[in-house]
Amino acid sequence: MRRIATAASLVVTALWFGSDPAWAEGPDPERAADEVPPAALDPRRIPEDAGAPKAAPSADLEYVVQEGDTLAGIAEEKLGSSEKWELLAQANGIDDPRTLRVGQKLTIPPSGS
Repeated sequence: MRRIATAASLVVTALWFGSDPAWAEGPDPERAADEVPPAALDPRRIPEDAGAPKAAPSADLEYVVQEGDTLAGIAEEKLGSSEKWELLAQANGIDDPRTLRVGQKLTIPPSGS
């Protein structure tokens, strides 16, 4: 009975890892570079950049008001919908959307906010 269990274990192992024992020799140089190494899938692994400071916000998150701009127009361009103008107003402490000034810098919030 023990031989059958051992043989079954070998068959399962061969099916799992492939019949070629080359898997035990390390990475295959022919393997696609974009494949995820098994170690990266380990849930206990701590990413190398876990403690790294976050990048500064990109320039796309700020907008300088131009002549003729409205919050609705800026929302349409930057957030995909003119109906999101209130997000812009709230993110920039604007109580009255008619008070926009040319040259005023607006923070563009994430569109899902």
